[in-house]
Amino acid sequence: MIANVKARDPTDSMSFCAGVAVGGPGTNILPVNLMWHADKNRPMEEVKLRDTTTWKQRAPSWSWASLEGPVAWEPFVLDGRVECHTEVLGGVPYGLTPDDQTVREARLLFRGLAAEVMRSPAEKLGDVGCDIHAYLLDFEEHAACYALLGGVGKEVLGWGVFDRGDKVAGPFMAVVVSRNVDEEDAQCQSLNVLLVKQSAAETGYVYVRVGMGELTNFANLEFKERELIIA
Repeated sequence: MIANVKARDPTDSMSFCAGVAVGGPGTNILPVNLMWHADKNRPMEEVKLRDTTTWKQRAPSWSWASLEGPVAWEPFVLDGRVECHTEVLGGVPYGLTPDDQTVREARLLFRGLAAEVMRSPAEKLGDVGCDIHAYLLDFEEHAACYALLGGVGKEVLGWGVFDRGDKVAGPFMAVVVSRNVDEEDAQCQSLNVLLVKQSAAETGYVYVRVGMGELTNFANLEFKERELIIA
């Protein structure tokens, strides 16, 4: 997912070159590499490249290079069982720099299970209903972390970290990336999900990433097999 990466200074995101790649580091586990989240207990800001008189997006929404601020991956998430298919449409040659248009506009094809979810009106989550939490962040204190709601009664399904806090309105789609299973209790499971929203700028099944999360109470949630594009 990330190409031509230099040492990343979390206080200066332009100190590294990042983009998307096929054949680059980590692409054999591309789905779980999508499961980054905002670190340092704050939402992140969009980052754009200046091009003469206009501003242009630096990277697609599903890449951490599209946002300002430190990000993190969790070890347990990387061990999750992949439950979807993802690929970069058309491929992106390894070694491109962020200002290349091919990187900025790379689109991701997703095939897998998805369900509609909402975001709680407040950050505090309460009981998310499962012993598995694949992430080490303090999700009750994270400034961009909200409860995910769904089902007939809008019950708490788990939690999500939203890249830009509450600046983007729902509803959202939770697409299942991988599954976590307790080694001692196979009945105890949770789902790692990418949170996306249909793009207002395009027609068809084109979505943009708005965050990620973990569903811990999903038995009654209605999932559907979907194929969608994440820009």
